Amino acid sequence: MQHVLYRFLISALVMLAACNGSPPTGLHTTDDPPLTILGAKVINGPSAEPIDDAVVVIRGTIIETIGTRAGTPVPKGGTIVDGRGQILIAAQTLDEPGPTFLSIETGAPADLVLLSADPLVNIENLSAIERVMQAGQWLDTP
Repeated sequence: MQHVLYRFLISALVMLAACNGSPPTGLHTTDDPPLTILGAKVINGPSAEPIDDAVVVIRGTIIETIGTRAGTPVPKGGTIVDGRGQILIAAQTLDEPGPTFLSIETGAPADLVLLSADPLVNIENLSAIERVMQAGQWLDTP
């Protein structure tokens, strides 16, 4: 069942990427203000347990920190995105043949999809895309 979920995700992201054009450019710098997604449930690959009430800190184009709200400090300043009731998954690399599921981890590229419904409950929830982040920047949604 999980492989079906990931294949569907890849197809959805290919279509979404075609609508939004190329990813934004820019290099990660330590001077970038943090963007923190607070309270979302993180689904982090087929073999990892989801992280409920997560803190995901993005600086520039890179995920700087990920963890539970209870164990992860929220940085001062920057932008806070309220992720309560939403699901955060890693986007796929779309320009490679046979892309694989990526994970949300420290040091990984900030290529993320924020969903309004849980795809682990119903695979059709993969179409409940709220926002897409590519290279640390939110893309405009159609």
